Amino acid sequence: MDDTHNDSGLQLPDLYIENFRGIRKLSIPRLGRVTLLAGRNGVGKTTALDAIRVYAARGRHQALARVLDVHDEITTPSDPRKDGTVHINWAALFYERSIREEAPVSIGPREKTGQLRIRAIVPDYGDPAFSRMSHTLLHRLSEDGLPLFEVDCQGHAYFLIPLASGGSASSVEELLPEIKCELVGPGALARSDMARMWNKVALTDDEERIARSIGLTCGLEVNRVGMIGDDVRENGGDRLRGLVRLKSDKRPVPLRSLGEGAIRLFGVALALANSRDGFLLIDEAENGIHHSVQRNYWSIVLQTAHENNVQVFATTHSWDCVRGFAQAAVENENVEGVLVRLEKEEDGLRAVRYSEDDLKIAADQRIEVR
Repeated sequence: MDDTHNDSGLQLPDLYIENFRGIRKLSIPRLGRVTLLAGRNGVGKTTALDAIRVYAARGRHQALARVLDVHDEITTPSDPRKDGTVHINWAALFYERSIREEAPVSIGPREKTGQLRIRAIVPDYGDPAFSRMSHTLLHRLSEDGLPLFEVDCQGHAYFLIPLASGGSASSVEELLPEIKCELVGPGALARSDMARMWNKVALTDDEERIARSIGLTCGLEVNRVGMIGDDVRENGGDRLRGLVRLKSDKRPVPLRSLGEGAIRLFGVALALANSRDGFLLIDEAENGIHHSVQRNYWSIVLQTAHENNVQVFATTHSWDCVRGFAQAAVENENVEGVLVRLEKEEDGLRAVRYSEDDLKIAADQRIEVR
């Protein structure tokens, strides 16, 4: 592939993941403005998105807990009257659920100095670095024989204390600022998330772009798009609903009346607008998008990501999605779209990267690249 793309300054030009959840080792030598991860179910595509999410948060323990919560690694006590805390299985962050000092989690660019590392350490309680921890916590660590995690990103570190109550952070240095990161899961965005995102794009150029995007994908001319309902602060947006104004109809119609694809695209477009200068993660990107509009869908993602300086990571196991992505990536010459197929091998995952020339051949000849 040539280097004619004018994308530059990607937050993650390449990716390395080691010992994180189900991934023993994964190295992708070059990422794009938009990177689509393909592969069989269970190969580790969603886990890679989880890792990027943790990296974007610079390893903050709230982000680690969110990832574990999504995968049901957090439980509540059977009798809340005795214990009102939740219980987090911190071992689930590590490959094969094995907490070993010599096998830390590593996430980030392939250059080690830029990586986020999470490692178990044996506390040296005489070390001044532990002086900011309460004596109660230190005593409990010592008595229970619990490990202590050191979370470090580019020399900025803190200690994570894996107590049953969910963990406690004791900062040693000021943490790096988080990278903005939005996630669109396999299903539709929650209305509360739509409301939160909508508040940042209403009456802006992004609102007009979202309307055009919905129309392009649905084959309709959409003049306006919006959300109405009760105050978000009172109900979290649960009663809000999307409306669109079509050129062919004098009265607004519900967004849902345009079908699942319109709702899905609305969520993706909102997330793109809210991910400016950061990351957008799209899990099972094909969901809700008809095969006939995959090409337009990916053109919208590629161009908006470029305009908003968003780096997009998406997953799929759909041939129609891969083909639409390939066509859009070839057509949008100023934006680099990269397809990576993940395959399991003995020592981890193998990443097979396809250039845009490869994508063009695959799309034209229907070569299987999933």
